[in-house]
Order: sequence, then C-alpha cells, then structure tokens
Amino acid sequence: MQGQLAKARDIGQLQHTARSLQLLSDERQREVEEANEKLGQLRGDLKRAQKDQREARRQAEGYAGPSPAELADHVSDHEARQLQVNVELLLAKDRVIALEGELAEAREGRAGQAGAVLRALEGATSHRGVGLMATTRLHPHARSQWEARLAPWRESVCVASDALEDATRAVSDLPGTLLICGPESEPEAADLGADGLPEGILGADRLAVPFLHALADAAEVKNPPHAWLSGLGVRVIGGFQKPIAGQEDICTHLEEQLDQARSQCTALETAASLHHRRIAELRRDIKRAEAQELVQQLVPKIRDLEGTLAQQNAALPGLRASAKEASETAYEAQTAFRTAKERAHKLEGELRKLKDDRAQATRRKDKLEELRRGPSVDRARMIWTGSAEEALEELNWNCLPEDEPGAEPADGISSYAVVPRDTEHPPEVRTCADLRSESRSRLAAALTRLAADTATTGVATVDIAEALRHHEAHTDDPHDTIFRASLTALKTWLDEYEERDAGAREQVEMKRREREDEQTYLQDLVEESRQALAETQESIKERVHGALERISNQLNLLHSKEGYAADLVYNISAPESAEGQWICHVVPRWQRNPGGSLLSYDAPTNTAQEKLFSIHLVLAALLAAPDARGRVLILDELGDSLGAEHRREVIAALRDAAREHGITVLATCQDGLMADVGPMCGQVLQFRYYSKSDPLNRPTAMYGFDANQRRVKLTLDDLVTSRS
Repeated sequence: MQGQLAKARDIGQLQHTARSLQLLSDERQREVEEANEKLGQLRGDLKRAQKDQREARRQAEGYAGPSPAELADHVSDHEARQLQVNVELLLAKDRVIALEGELAEAREGRAGQAGAVLRALEGATSHRGVGLMATTRLHPHARSQWEARLAPWRESVCVASDALEDATRAVSDLPGTLLICGPESEPEAADLGADGLPEGILGADRLAVPFLHALADAAEVKNPPHAWLSGLGVRVIGGFQKPIAGQEDICTHLEEQLDQARSQCTALETAASLHHRRIAELRRDIKRAEAQELVQQLVPKIRDLEGTLAQQNAALPGLRASAKEASETAYEAQTAFRTAKERAHKLEGELRKLKDDRAQATRRKDKLEELRRGPSVDRARMIWTGSAEEALEELNWNCLPEDEPGAEPADGISSYAVVPRDTEHPPEVRTCADLRSESRSRLAAALTRLAADTATTGVATVDIAEALRHHEAHTDDPHDTIFRASLTALKTWLDEYEERDAGAREQVEMKRREREDEQTYLQDLVEESRQALAETQESIKERVHGALERISNQLNLLHSKEGYAADLVYNISAPESAEGQWICHVVPRWQRNPGGSLLSYDAPTNTAQEKLFSIHLVLAALLAAPDARGRVLILDELGDSLGAEHRREVIAALRDAAREHGITVLATCQDGLMADVGPMCGQVLQFRYYSKSDPLNRPTAMYGFDANQRRVKLTLDDLVTSRS
C-alpha cells in the first residue's frame, strides 16, 4: 500500500504540464478576446468616422470658397473695423448727450458760469438778473464788430443797481463772478429793441444797455474781428466759429450741431450693424470650410479603418481555431492530472483508515488489560496513566521528597523539601486543592470550546455528550466522579483520533508544499515575463534612439550647409508600471551664429532663421526614414511671413534637397509670391477662383518647362498623364 501511494503521489510532471497548457490556453483565449475587442473598436471607430463625415458634409453644404485661415483674416479685418466704428459711435453718442444738455441750458439762458450765478440769485434774492450773452442779440453782419468786445464778459450777469449788494452776498461762494450794474429795478422791464442800443445790437435787456454803450465807447474795432481796449491796453482776439451771444442764435447753432451728431450716430450704427452681419456670415463660412476640410481629412482615415477591419476579420478565424485547440489540449491535461490526484487521495484515505482501525484495536486491547488490573490499582494510578518517573519529570522533581517530621499526612509535602530536576524552571509545589481547581478550570474551558464546535458538527460520543450535559447544567460533583468521567471521555476520544489528526497534519503539509510549488512556478513565470518585458522595452528604446539619431544627423547635415550646426537632444523613458506611458522628450537645437553655442528651438531668434530651421527639421525627419527617395513632402503657404531674400533662401534649400535626395515637394503659395517661387519649381498648377457665388472654379492651368527651359503652358495630356 505504501508503494502504491508513493507512486500515485508522483504527479508533479502531470501538474506542471496541465498548468503550462492551461496558461497557453488562457493566452490564446486572451488573444481571441483582444482581437474581438479590437474588431469592435475598429467597427465603432469606422461608424463614428462615417458619421462625422456625413455630419461634416451636411454642415459644409457643398462649400468651395476660401480656406478657413483666409476667412479668419477677413473676420479679423471686419472685427477691427467694427471696433473702430463702435469707438466712434460711443464718442458720437457722448457728443449728442453733451449737446442736448448744452442746448437745454442755452434755451433757459443759464449756460456755463452765468447759469450757476443766476441759480444762486434765484434762491437768495427777489431781484431779477439776466445773463449778458443770453440777452444780447447781434445783427449777423455785426458779429465781427461785437463778439471780440463781448468775449471777456461772456460769463457776466446783469443786475439792477439797487440789487447789487444783495446779489453780491448771494454769490459770495462763487469767486470770480462778474456782476454788471444796470439801472434800478422796474416792475415790468422788458428787452429793448434796436432803438436806443449801440449799432449792431438787435436787442438786449434794459439791465445790459448802459454796459453795452460803455463797452462800445471803450472797445475799438479797427481791425475786425479783433477788439482793442485802449484804456487797459488789452487786445481781444475774435473770429469765433459759432455764435457766443444771443440766446436764439446760440440755440439755433446748437440745434444744427445736435442734428449733425444724431445723423452721425445713425450712420455709425448702420455701419456697425453691417460689420456685425458680415462677421456672422464669415463665421458661418468658416464652419462650412472647416467641415469641408474635415470631410477631406476623413477620407483616408475611413479607407485605413476599412482596410484594418478587413485584415482583422481575416485573422480572427485562425485565432479562434488556435484557441479552441489549446483549450482542448489543456482540458485533456487537466483531466489526466485530476484522475491521478483523485487516485492518490483514494489511496491516502484507505491507508488512513487502516491506521485508524489498527490504533483503535490497540486501544481496546490496552483498555481491557487495564480493566483486568483495575481492582488492585490505587486512586492515583487510575488518574495518572504514566509511570512514576514520568510523573516526577512532569512535576520537575528530582526525587520523591520525605514528609516533614511530625507532619500530618493531610498536610502533604513541604515545598522546602522538593529538589527541582531542572534548576532553570520552578518545581510544581501546588497543593492537591490548587491542582484540582486548575484541572477543573482547564476541563471546563475545553468543554466550552467543544460545546461551541458540536453546535455545528454534532457530538462525537455518548460519554462526551454526558460530560457536556453536566458541564452546561453545572451539576455538583463533591466526589470528583463527574470530573473523572468527563476527563476519561475526552481523553479516550482524543486518543482514538490521534493518528487521524496526525494524518490531517500531513495532508496540510502536503497541500502547503503543493501551494509552494505552484507559487514558485508562477514566480518563475512572472520573472520570465519581466525579463522579456525589459528586453522588449530596451529594443524599443534602441529603435527610437536610432531613429532620432538619424534625424539629428540629417538635420545637422542640412543646416550645416548654411554655416550653422544643429542637433536633437532627447531622452527616452520606458513606463515603470502597467499604467505608465512612454515619454520621449526631444529638444531641437541650432546655432544662431557661426561658432556660437547650440541653443534650444524656443530661444529668441528672427522669423527667417526659425522658418528655415523648421523646413530643415521636416526634411531631416523625411530623409532619415528608410528609402527616402520617391517620398512626397507637402507644405502649406510656402514662403509666408518671410521677406524676399529669406524666402528665396528657404525655397532654394527645398529645391536643393529635392534634387539631391530624389523627393517631391508639393507646396501651396499665394499669387503674390509666384515671382519668387515659380522659377524654382518644376511644374506649377494654378487654381483660379471666380467668386463665392460660382459653384466651380475656373479650369486648372498647368505650367512646365520646354526643351529650352522656357516656362510654357502644358496641354490636357500633360495634365492627366501620370508621371513616374
């Protein structure tokens, strides 16, 4: 039986084979799942791309106008104009508000400083006051004679002579006020007509008449429109553009100015509205143009997705067949392993049963022998089943000590008479009562734990059931009868299953060894995968390093022709975890002057150098690729934002690189740059634009060189014939 069991347990190779095949099956199944997932992702990407293309076509509405960049320039131009118009409109509105306020004050005859004086007089005195300029009306032909005379007094207020003191007190808070003293107050005084007034004055309040006569005598106008006050030696400069005297004249002039300002506001509002509508139209066209560009961009993407989807569909049946074959092989290996394992378990069970039967027979034999010797054995022998020597060793006694002289038998042995066998540990010197109490406590604890287990597993024997019943009922036991019976039942049950428990420990150890073997195998597999991953990452880094080094060398080769060295400084970092990402940090550098240090691309430089370096960087990436000859480089807005000299340098560099390395450069440019670009191009395609209202452009014109290197217009055959 032992030989059969050892042979049955030798299933390590079967287990290893089953695990390996199961891992292979899982890997094949994972490949199928990844392929299905990728297939679903490709289908989703294709549907989204087709949906985006349909939506873009709907938004484009057949657009065939300028590019979004050109439209954006138009928008910027109109926005700048709109901003200027809005600024002018705000200024015009402010002027309207100011003119309206000035007109309102002029109609009341209370404009400027004179208006503040008149308001102060109204609240402080009952006497009447009038503004000099508001009450004085001039004949149109006399403006040049009188406006310079009146100008120094334009903020003056006329009051009656008997109200002068009251008026002075009323305006004491307005320093600089000019009060003109007129005749005494009369109840119903009115403005005077031309009779009795100085020449050129059409009308004035009676309070201002004396001052006007005095002013006419004091101020001479020998050189119109300037006035001369000989008594003061003062010359007043005339030539006012708008009336400064006469309320009606001032109001009429302000009304004309207000009408002009309102007309200007209306015109500016109309212009702002036109700019706003035009900007809205241009922005709609930008959206249409962007949608049209998106339609063109999605065409190759959809084509690539359809090709990749077809390849994935073609590869999926093979992956499924491989996964099915691996699964069947793994199932057969697992079946063989389980069969061998079940046979080993069956043999172990049979062997364990034989051992249990043998142990039970031995115990029964010993029990019968003990029963035969029972009547002659004392009480201690019935409780302690070991030998006397074992009892001394258990008590840590060297020998059985003698009783103290004169001591009663009930007093027991003195602790001083005990000699320990092991001096490192104290001997057992507790009394019989202490030991009995300790043994009862330990038995009670054991029965308590056993009662908790039997609640789910059931009671092992009838004797143990009886012991548990007395334990739970706390039955009195003055003669230790129940104690001894319970202890005997528990020991008998434990002895009966001692060998089985030893076998269970062996099974646990065997399971533990199996788990350790499995863990070791998985750790080895993980280590192999980790090493393979490190090798793969190193290979990727080497490939990226090689590609960037080739680009750096090509960049230096191209840029050194201009007398400036260049290179790429790069750092490649592999992901440190499954969630990490590859990081490739690349910094292009070039010399700003011969012999200078290499500076980063974002260091300040002029636009021409930056443009030329950008062209060289793109060319370097193209030329560093395998089989660069025959490739196509597409550039948009060639020579844009460059001066004439730098533009020629950039285009010449492109031409030389194309000729030297056998590449084709397809570039677009504005009509204004054709004078510089055209002579360096082998062929020119001219797209001619009608207008936005026309659905189609003019026919495309194509130009090349004849045998004499003269630029000629090519025919239709040249346009449609492919070139190798």
